[in-house]
Amino acid sequence: MTVVCAWCQRLGRPAVLGQKEPLDMADITHGICDEHVLIWRAEVQQSLVGQANRTV
Repeated sequence: MTVVCAWCQRLGRPAVLGQKEPLDMADITHGICDEHVLIWRAEVQQSLVGQANRTV
């Protein structure tokens, strides 16, 4: 099974992250690459900071 980064795929960039079992299946499953994990974490952190500032 091929694992691709859904975010990279949406941007039209190379997205293959690797393979996972069962290796004999031609299916595709989605994950997220290291670069996009960092972006996602920063967005979540910014959102949490924004929420904290609104409640004060």
